[in-house]
Amino acid sequence: MIKKINHVGVAVKDLDKAVSLFENAFGAEVIFRKVFEGQKLESAMVSMGENRFELSQTIDPDGVMGKFIESRGEGIHHVSLQVEDMEKAIAHFENQGLKVVGKGTVGSGGNKICFLHPKDIFGVLIEIIEPAKV
Repeated sequence: MIKKINHVGVAVKDLDKAVSLFENAFGAEVIFRKVFEGQKLESAMVSMGENRFELSQTIDPDGVMGKFIESRGEGIHHVSLQVEDMEKAIAHFENQGLKVVGKGTVGSGGNKICFLHPKDIFGVLIEIIEPAKV
């Protein structure tokens, strides 16, 4: 069911500084950089070989990322797991008693996404992603 870790999301205070660090220290390449108005954040997806990190900075202190950084500081925000079939994955997780949040959400690039509530998974926010069919 789980194909791979799609990416690791990292909350940062300064996106330019974070991107520069990942480029210079790790040889990362920026795949995309985008403002997500609805989520009140700006993200840059960077790639290092087969590994990807989504670096995210708030554009509004009252947004989800702003509140996260205020309460927990910078650091890992979520781990994204890739699946082939979102509906089957959701049914499986719910059958296991996990709370699925944001069912039916379409993320960047048309990817289907949802989240597993961190209270059910030892404080870890898990994003489930089914990449858009090309």
